[in-house]
Amino acid sequence: MDSFCDVHGQFLAERARDVYGVTTLQVYSDYMRGYFLHLQPDDRPENIQESLSMCMPSSLEEVKEWCSRLDDEFCLLGGASSVEKGYELAALVCDSDSGLAHAEQLADWLNVTTRNPGGVQEKRRNKYLMIETIRSAGIPTIEQRLCSSQEEAVEFATSLLLATTSLSPSSSSVQSRDDSDDVDDVVDRQSIPQSGLGSTTSCFRQNHVVIKPARGCGSHNVYLCDDLDSVTCAFDRIYGSGIFGSPGQKHENVLVQEFAIGEEFAIDTVSRDGELKIVAIWKYDKRPANGAPFVYYATKLFDDNNKDSGKEPIIPALYAYLSSCLEALDIRWGITHSEVIVTPDGPRLVEVNCRQHNMDFLLLTMGGVGYNIYDVLLAAYFGHSSNDGTTDNMPVKSDKNRLEWNLIPDIPTTRMNAAMVHLVNSKDGTLKRVNDEALYEIEAMASVVDLEVYSKFLEVGTQICPTVDIKSDAGWIQLIHPEPEIFATDFQRIIELMPTLFEVEEATNPGSDK
Repeated sequence: MDSFCDVHGQFLAERARDVYGVTTLQVYSDYMRGYFLHLQPDDRPENIQESLSMCMPSSLEEVKEWCSRLDDEFCLLGGASSVEKGYELAALVCDSDSGLAHAEQLADWLNVTTRNPGGVQEKRRNKYLMIETIRSAGIPTIEQRLCSSQEEAVEFATSLLLATTSLSPSSSSVQSRDDSDDVDDVVDRQSIPQSGLGSTTSCFRQNHVVIKPARGCGSHNVYLCDDLDSVTCAFDRIYGSGIFGSPGQKHENVLVQEFAIGEEFAIDTVSRDGELKIVAIWKYDKRPANGAPFVYYATKLFDDNNKDSGKEPIIPALYAYLSSCLEALDIRWGITHSEVIVTPDGPRLVEVNCRQHNMDFLLLTMGGVGYNIYDVLLAAYFGHSSNDGTTDNMPVKSDKNRLEWNLIPDIPTTRMNAAMVHLVNSKDGTLKRVNDEALYEIEAMASVVDLEVYSKFLEVGTQICPTVDIKSDAGWIQLIHPEPEIFATDFQRIIELMPTLFEVEEATNPGSDK
């Protein structure tokens, strides 16, 4: 469903066909269908209705008619014999965050073999319900409250911050916040030291709370607050704003959460009927930048198997904790991308996403651990031998490309250092010059295997803005190297070069002579 990316859904479809002989069909979620149909008439493709022929049915009553069209699609793709013999709807995989609920609904209507139980379950997407669900299962969680008013948000924030900070409102906190242009500055006006790649200590003090929407994607509208003024401002920014993936709906509540202190990890997993395999563990390097509290500088493949470090490995604890969380959320099949913070009291879940990690990770994981999440996912669906040790109806020539589920380790072993570096731009204005020398230096580094600077940041004369979230990155760099010292040196040099990559025209003082 909603497969548009050649390193995600399209790659999965090609691997399913070539390695397992499995037919795949593209289906549009209601959300994506609505997006296409609301394009301006001049922008609509001439064949828009034809291209939307496999949109999901809008009701259970339409499923029978829709399935007849599904039969026709299978005839075209696999030949009439595939329908005559019958077929199994083995899995439904959704690429888009906005289509996840639609994917659950369609999988339930079609009785897909590997669907998660319970039909459409909001607890698998709503961040508040998610945490409350695992709390009800007896799993340790962060403290949180869903607040419908400023007063309620301030009251709960006060209870979280009371032990560590003075909560006297600043003189500006009683003023109107209708104009929220300066909210980002108010929410994070502290000078906070930068952390390095893979830092083991938090750069934030404990006297903070997190304000965010209950349904969202990435770090959009997520604020780190240290006083009542910033809590109020963040609440105003979120309350009444549009709900991600739900056109026309507005946030009637705002989520206030304890800020967990510790190392933050992103964990990519695949489940097969409740059995969990961790495919990759990533460690975020997020830093305050350009007035925003959480700007991605790097996403690094993590490995704590170094016996010389003297530290107790934390991955087994992460595996056990996340397994319990997924069980509580009734996630038994498919991919998840979860975020967990390891505090002094143990792991604490931030969120679970029932989709892939939205980053081009294929090259990094193939080099770093030797396989990728899509090959593991296909192994979960199809990669198990029959009683005589054979795999029926699969291409013989691709036998060596198939993974045996039972042979995949529960926890991966990292064989090379790997990271995705996010290009953070600090300049605001009309682009005057690109520092080609710095880019050539980066491209020649031993660890660098691929990079891209987005076209907007290469066209002199265009307006560029500072990076405040992952959507406003200037580009990316992929690093892979077996030697930790070379890898770390290259990364640090890239960080040093980032502020020099772009030069903008100096603003002209309106009152000066020309």
